[in-house]
Amino acid sequence: MTSVANAPVSQALLPIIRYFCAAFLEPGSRGWRIAYQAAIGTWGEGRGLIIAHATQDFVAQVLSSRPVPLDYTDPLDINRRDGLTADEATLLKVISHMRADATAEARRAIAELTGGPVRAGVVRTGLIIANLFSAAPATRQRHPRPALCAVS
Repeated sequence: MTSVANAPVSQALLPIIRYFCAAFLEPGSRGWRIAYQAAIGTWGEGRGLIIAHATQDFVAQVLSSRPVPLDYTDPLDINRRDGLTADEATLLKVISHMRADATAEARRAIAELTGGPVRAGVVRTGLIIANLFSAAPATRQRHPRPALCAVS
């Protein structure tokens, strides 16, 4: 894996990105459900749902901006789970550069990912993800669910 992929945020996002790729590119897969559950398991219900939704939107924008589908690793293939395709590495670079506010590098990575055009939807959704991780710890944390109680 590249150094970008070894960053805690990238390691946490990668399986979720892969599940959403499977959901978009393999109709009938359970990728949607698994991606949301993985995000909830990583960041807790409230934050996990927000991150999963933003990631799903980002992947959708990237896919609609490309002339060919993304090359991604099947998230359920344990023999290839530690590998990284060129497209996955570039996706992670886009988010990493946006988090670091490295505009020129982010634009180059988006152009590489989309085959040339830097579309506003990709930028907007990538910045949403970058913003979600800018003020929060970038490590996996389990958050307890809020306890509900009856009020009489």
